[in-house]
Amino acid sequence: MRPEEKAKHDDSLLRLRPERLASDGSAVAAAPDGAAVFVPGLLPGETALVRLTEYKKNYRRGKIQRLLSAAPERQAPVCPLFGRCGGCHLQHLSYAATLDWKRRWVEDALRRIGGVTAEVLPVYAAERPWGYRNKAVLHWDGASLGFFAPRSRTVVPCDACALLPRAMNAALDTVKNELAGQTPGSVALRCGADGELACSLPGWADSLTAGVCGLVFQVGLTTFLQVNPAQTAVLYNTVLEWAELSGREKVWDLYSGAGVISLLLAARAARVSAVEENPSAVKEAWANARRNGIDNARFFTGKTETILSRKPFTAERPDAVVADPPRAGLAPEVTEALLTALPRRLVYVSCNPATLARDAALLGRKYRLTAVRPVDMFCWCVDVETVSLFEAK
Repeated sequence: MRPEEKAKHDDSLLRLRPERLASDGSAVAAAPDGAAVFVPGLLPGETALVRLTEYKKNYRRGKIQRLLSAAPERQAPVCPLFGRCGGCHLQHLSYAATLDWKRRWVEDALRRIGGVTAEVLPVYAAERPWGYRNKAVLHWDGASLGFFAPRSRTVVPCDACALLPRAMNAALDTVKNELAGQTPGSVALRCGADGELACSLPGWADSLTAGVCGLVFQVGLTTFLQVNPAQTAVLYNTVLEWAELSGREKVWDLYSGAGVISLLLAARAARVSAVEENPSAVKEAWANARRNGIDNARFFTGKTETILSRKPFTAERPDAVVADPPRAGLAPEVTEALLTALPRRLVYVSCNPATLARDAALLGRKYRLTAVRPVDMFCWCVDVETVSLFEAK
């Protein structure tokens, strides 16, 4: 495309009425030539004049110039930085509507990507969708502390975030003062249930105590731990319920982090074998087992696909498996190991509907997907956590 044609397109105004939201929370509408136009801040069923800001071969990006009609689900964002800060994406949509969209996103991904037709149960809503997030990574540009703008490395200054608890917001000024004069970089903050704070700055605590479903855990700043404590209990209780343990089972916990799920399972099983790649997380898992007086859980360090190819895993058929992989989902070797071991029940915790759908299709060779339940761990954000139950055919 010649520069003058691109400029013409970038300056053009389109009257658009989108029908759906994309996975990043942008509305998706059709341009006159049929190309998809992604518009942040617009909702399905609304009509707006949109100015194109980015013109690609197969899609466009636009910005609302004027909203002509509003959807009944639209609401005023709580945060004055919404739209400029990339920390969350859906504050302009009612909470009930965000839950419905997340349920349909999981259902659509299973059908469209995995070819799997499954009823997705209603999303478990959060009782308190504000001030829930117990960990945040903020960015310092040498003058301001905040979050990156959407699709950018520009720092949007933030004095208080509606998703963070009071103790973390109260600490932001102190963190900013300690960063004064330092080179740009990132800083991590994590908050315990009692208001205890851990921070990656020198002189601050680098770990804290967390209580999950009646057990006590010591976790560091870099250790994976779900960011919404109240919803974590909902998520893990669902995992325990669907695992259907009687106290006699051998269980695998894959991608086990600091052993939170492992130790909850161990209280209901004969033995738990857990696999985690991060050595420091495995060290914490052993310490957490001792802290809670649990001696029937063992932890293996290494990539899940590597550990499952070795004894004792190759010689054991587990009764149940829990897997909580990263966004990339199950490694192909892990999927094959599960199809070979063929546990009676597989409870899969996913943070990415797309890779869940891909893995569900592969597991479908020997498993039935019998239950799917999203849990709203990330209120006002596009992310969704999903628990799925696979039962051997």
